[in-house]
Amino acid sequence: MEETVKIYGGNQVSSVKVNEAGIFYFAKEPYVYYQNLMIAGTRHTVDNLESFTVLFSRVHSDGLVRIEETGEHLHPGDSMQVEQGKATLVAEAGTPRILISGVKENVREPKGMTITRNGQHYKVSKPWGYELWFNRQHPGYSLKEVYIQSGHRTSLQYHNYKIETNILFMGRTLLDYQIEGEGELRSIMLDPVTSMHVTPPVLHRLKSIENTLLYETSTPHLDDVVRIEDDNNRGHGRIQHEHQGNQ
Repeated sequence: MEETVKIYGGNQVSSVKVNEAGIFYFAKEPYVYYQNLMIAGTRHTVDNLESFTVLFSRVHSDGLVRIEETGEHLHPGDSMQVEQGKATLVAEAGTPRILISGVKENVREPKGMTITRNGQHYKVSKPWGYELWFNRQHPGYSLKEVYIQSGHRTSLQYHNYKIETNILFMGRTLLDYQIEGEGELRSIMLDPVTSMHVTPPVLHRLKSIENTLLYETSTPHLDDVVRIEDDNNRGHGRIQHEHQGNQ
């Protein structure tokens, strides 16, 4: 169930109730992004996406999931990338919280299925925390974990092309925004679990009141960041040294 969407300076914000078993959609275009809160003994097949990522969330989630096609298992924090195929997930124990993100278009990635274990994902170090890029720099879409340390904030920024849907699963954070025609910023407190959908060129910044964790799906424009203010004087776009240590 989703509550009424409220608009703050163009940012589309809504509280979402995601602790009931079953499927809940966060977005259906330009990417597909949804959660399936599974219970032991249930199964879920993804067969309507050309490219997709399956993430076994570490937040309010436990248990064990078997991939029917390969017999391999997923544990909390693991992810699986599927290109030009399907995947059937079987919950063997617990209440796995599964996030699925992908696109229906063929982006010409090689066909296959790859598992990345917890702790092995592409990590981007930020002055305010970190990001995990679960499908790295995929040409069709992005799925990321965004962690913001308490008392820190992201850049005040906007995007020229990037569209993103953030789901706040943990922690409280302030959303800074601007009403068109006004010079001063306003703020609104966001509590879990909240959805925030951002389109270009909407201004936004998050300031963490508590350690904050979000899962973000976006279009693949990961370097499309125009920073208006930044506590560390970072420029626009990709900050190369934040990506050191990745292969």
